[in-house]
Amino acid sequence: MADQATELNHLFELIHKGDKTAFDALFHAFYPRLLKFATSYLHSNDAEEVVSEVFVKLWLRRNELDRIHSPKVYLYVAAKNGSLNKIRQDSKSAHQFLETEHLAAEIPETGSSPEQMLLNTHLEKLISKAVNGLPEQRRLIFKMVKEEGLKCREVAEILELSVRTVEGQLFKAVHSIAHEIESYLGYNPASVTRRKGKLSVFLFF
Repeated sequence: MADQATELNHLFELIHKGDKTAFDALFHAFYPRLLKFATSYLHSNDAEEVVSEVFVKLWLRRNELDRIHSPKVYLYVAAKNGSLNKIRQDSKSAHQFLETEHLAAEIPETGSSPEQMLLNTHLEKLISKAVNGLPEQRRLIFKMVKEEGLKCREVAEILELSVRTVEGQLFKAVHSIAHEIESYLGYNPASVTRRKGKLSVFLFF
């Protein structure tokens, strides 16, 4: 994670100097991730427009990039603000907040037989239903941490919440999902530990 942060900082430094190759590398690395994040707020077409605008503005304002201390947070905040501005411009988009997404990446492949594929599909649907049943803020936090790989501290900065609030919402999200699929799995897949004041939350399935 530290290497990724260092590499991202280096890309921002190069872009600040006008390096188009570095900009292209940043675009290819973060466009899909920011697009997925923006679709938590908007329809896919609107999300594409917002994320594209994030990168256009970043390039046009590249002379100001030396002021940014956390590039990853900057990118997500820009995508969030752009999405919220789009919602304000089109009130209909507000009703599309947090669209359904599957958590197929969370499900391990344990076999290729039709029976196993059917079981995995059923589990995937249960997980998706459980995630979609979470309150909006809790669902967004869960996806940002579990799918995007962001740290609670980064999510807190992006959403302008306290770290304690993010941790609390993540804790509740994991236990809600675990409760929904416990009867199917035959065990509770949630594991929550605290280490040196930090919260670690896992789903084992």
